[in-house]
Amino acid sequence: MLNGRVGRSLAGPLMLMESVMVRIAFALAAVAMLATPATAANRCRNAKGHFIACPKPKPAATGKCRNAKGHFVKCGTPGAKPA
Repeated sequence: MLNGRVGRSLAGPLMLMESVMVRIAFALAAVAMLATPATAANRCRNAKGHFIACPKPKPAATGKCRNAKGHFVKCGTPGAKPA
C-alpha cells in the first residue's frame, strides 16, 4: 500500500524549505555587508555631514613619560612625552 511513496512525497516540500532558508541566509549576509561601511563612515563626518579626516586616537595614559633620548623621566618636565 505505501511501498515507499511516503518518502518521495516529503522530498519536494523539504527541498523547497531548504531553498528558502538558503535564500534568507544570503539576504541577511548581504544586508550585514552593506550596513558595515555605512556605520563606519558616519564617524568621520563633521556637523554639516561633510567627510573629514578621522581624528587619531590619543595614546593611553600610562603614567610614564620619556624624553627626546628615550629615557624615562617624570611627567611634566620640558620635552617629556607619554610613553
